[in-house]
Amino acid sequence: MKAVKFAAIAFSVVFLMLPGLVFTLQGANILRGSSFMVGDPLWIAIGLAMLIAGGAIFYFANRKPRADS
Repeated sequence: MKAVKFAAIAFSVVFLMLPGLVFTLQGANILRGSSFMVGDPLWIAIGLAMLIAGGAIFYFANRKPRADS
């Protein structure tokens, strides 16, 4: 069961953070191409939100439970 949980978390993190990075770079006009996203600040915000969401999932999934006193 732990393998399934790990796979689901890894899938979520990868598929949020990789497109988030691409969206951010295209919005910042660093990753150029023939996309409507290039140079549009909206895609910087969307990409950063995806990066933060992926990071939050990774962080909270790997936290150790607190020991109750």
